[in-house]
Amino acid sequence: MVLKAFSPYRLSFYGGGTDIEPYPSEHGGCCISHTINLGCYGEMDFSSKKKKFLDFSSVNKSVNKGLDKILSHQYKNYNFSYFNNLPTGSGLGTSGSLIGMLAALENFKNFNKINKLQAANRAYFLEKKILKTFGGRQDEFASIYGGFNFLEFKKKKTLVSKIKVTDKFKLELQQKSLLMFTGITRDGSKIIKNHIDIFRKKKNIKYLHEIKKLTLLMRKELRKGNLQSFIENINRYWIFKKKYNPQVTNKKIDNMIETALNNGAMSCKLTGAGNGGHLLIFVNLNKRTDVIKKLQKLGCSEINFSYSKLKTTVYESA
Repeated sequence: MVLKAFSPYRLSFYGGGTDIEPYPSEHGGCCISHTINLGCYGEMDFSSKKKKFLDFSSVNKSVNKGLDKILSHQYKNYNFSYFNNLPTGSGLGTSGSLIGMLAALENFKNFNKINKLQAANRAYFLEKKILKTFGGRQDEFASIYGGFNFLEFKKKKTLVSKIKVTDKFKLELQQKSLLMFTGITRDGSKIIKNHIDIFRKKKNIKYLHEIKKLTLLMRKELRKGNLQSFIENINRYWIFKKKYNPQVTNKKIDNMIETALNNGAMSCKLTGAGNGGHLLIFVNLNKRTDVIKKLQKLGCSEINFSYSKLKTTVYESA
């Protein structure tokens, strides 16, 4: 039996950092994110009589080692191959989408029927308990649920609520969104470990509280259909994130963000854990080309994408 699967990446707008333990267990956290039309694609052949692992996207060895560990935990033999649209370590939840895919393959007989929460919790278990990696809760849940979501993190559970907006809102959000790859990939777990160390030292926690408050406020703005406020407050979120953990950025990234803002962008932030990956930029159409050209001179490249309702999917190959 051969199975094929897809698992989407996500763009996180607000709340990143409040999903990283122990903050959500002690204070409760929340995020706002949207999946996109890019992701990872995989194929599993359960008839294999030996272990076989193929990566067609040249992902770093540590990621493949982790995936192999999960597969070995689940199966005696397997033939698994996959590829990513974008490199891991780029701040779009690529690792979480890969783990979501493995959870889907594991439950392939009834994956499209079982509770999404069950599948997402299983994916989170695989990443945190089997791989024992540092990271937040949002990626696996965003990928498995798909679409535009408000994710709420409590001590022992995660709640996912669909965000409903008008077609006009969706169109304008897409039109104003620009995704630029900085050319820098990084190990997000190292940055997250530093994030956790800061929390345990009881330093700068007030900024995580501010991020949470801002995320809850933006949920209200979304209910009102206030796109302008949603876009402009991205700058506030990025300031809070830097104040909590200065290691999320560096001089090169600061220069990129300043360049985007000085050339017409309304707001700009780095996606994911920080210190590399992608810039999420909001800019009006008449300034878009200016921003792209200036950032290309700094080594950035534009990533064509669209917001999507796509969720983690698995099906039997014909």
